[in-house]
Amino acid sequence: MNHWPSRANPESYRIFTANTLRKKIDLILKNDKLAKIILLGDFNDEPTNKSLLNNLKAKFIFINVFWAHSLTVEHALCKREIRVQFPVGP
Repeated sequence: MNHWPSRANPESYRIFTANTLRKKIDLILKNDKLAKIILLGDFNDEPTNKSLLNNLKAKFIFINVFWAHSLTVEHALCKREIRVQFPVGP
């Protein structure tokens, strides 16, 4: 379970946290290339922020639909599911 530093802190705090978590993920994948890893928690960043895209290198992000201020209406109304999945990288 993750609870990253608040956005009241500099972005560098969340980037540091992302880099730390990425190192742990890489260690798991080094020992098991087929490992399926799911990260949960409050990352205190938007899905398009550097910490998640560039540092954590997240492949997919699931979000709460109530975080709909920057999503399309179609995403926000997605059958009232509690999560929306969308790819964030190649």
